[in-house]
Amino acid sequence: MTANPLAPVESAVRTARRRLVTQIGLNRVAGAWAAGLAVGLVWFLAEPLLFDNPPNWLRWAVLGGAVALATAYAVRRTLTAAPSRTAAALELDGRFGLSERATTALGLPSDLWATPAGQAVLADAAEKVRFVSVPGQFPVRPRWHSAWVPGLATAVVLVVIFPPDLIREAIAGEANTAKKTDPSKTVAQADPGKKAATPIVRPKGKDELD
Repeated sequence: MTANPLAPVESAVRTARRRLVTQIGLNRVAGAWAAGLAVGLVWFLAEPLLFDNPPNWLRWAVLGGAVALATAYAVRRTLTAAPSRTAAALELDGRFGLSERATTALGLPSDLWATPAGQAVLADAAEKVRFVSVPGQFPVRPRWHSAWVPGLATAVVLVVIFPPDLIREAIAGEANTAKKTDPSKTVAQADPGKKAATPIVRPKGKDELD
């Protein structure tokens, strides 16, 4: 069985393409989750204002639905934005300075593999690609906007622990307590027409001055 002369190049290009797609997917999914959590957070805050006694499952359904729809959209965008094998080969050539050796080898027709020129092209590409470390030049790591995901998730948890209606009730209770404990307001409410007596100062007579 004849060995595939393109095997080293195809392996490197396949690894590069897989890591490019993974990075694109990671970016898309992080943005989608941030958007879904933001929609859920807005709903958590607005729900008590829109409904008197909403069912408990409603807000979780909105949050889960928003995240699920955003994730599906991110996956679809990732698949449509995935680079082709030729684009991955060009990216591999560019990042390792291979002068388009991988792209030329992949584009070489199979009927030219056995020719002296074709064998020289394949051997040169395989020799250059064999010593490259694809993961080093194609890292997969979250971008800065991924920090929105834990931040928004924390905000949702805080809204669950301290719901807006509970906060409003606590503020209203403190306001009522302040009104009850204010003596000036208590007197005014008991007798609005009653005013504090003003002392009358009488001028001193002649006898008192002497």
